[in-house]
Amino acid sequence: WGNGSEQIAQFERTTGQVFTNNIQVLINVSVIFHPVYGLKVNLNDIDTRFTMGLLEQQRLDTLARLVQDNPGVVWKIGERYHTRNQGIPLPMVIQKIALVSAKDSAGSEDFRHTIQHNPYGYRISVDEYHSPVQGESNADQVIACLIAVFESKIPYDAVVITRGGGAQSDFLLFDHYGIGRAIARFPVP
Repeated sequence: WGNGSEQIAQFERTTGQVFTNNIQVLINVSVIFHPVYGLKVNLNDIDTRFTMGLLEQQRLDTLARLVQDNPGVVWKIGERYHTRNQGIPLPMVIQKIALVSAKDSAGSEDFRHTIQHNPYGYRISVDEYHSPVQGESNADQVIACLIAVFESKIPYDAVVITRGGGAQSDFLLFDHYGIGRAIARFPVP
């Protein structure tokens, strides 16, 4: 990559996406021929807007597919998307929560701490369902957790999905069609 390491670092900082296999990038390179060493490719620049635009387009395509494939479950009014799940009322006092989170993640620890130290002294029971909640490849595991919550037949007041810190691209998991569909259809808020 020649002196492209700074461009790669800048790309990762800007997009939150690791510069790795199976991503689409628009790059500017120069090819140099050396009579002894052969061809050399120098990475001059990476257009982060191209990659960010593709990710946003994928998100919009997922939303359009959710609306098209799930009438009465997902719909769009103006610029806002609505789901059947959003219409399920929360109880006045939440007493039992299913928590979907990575085991020992900062997000789940913060959530449990906030629940345990709520200013009203409510005792809220939290059952944990563990799954990695970062990276698109873990979508099936999150969906499996939601199915496990449903199949448990436990009368939860709410299901909470948490994640800790990380790169912006770690939120790509939540742009996955299957997760959007599962959450929109879920019978518990």
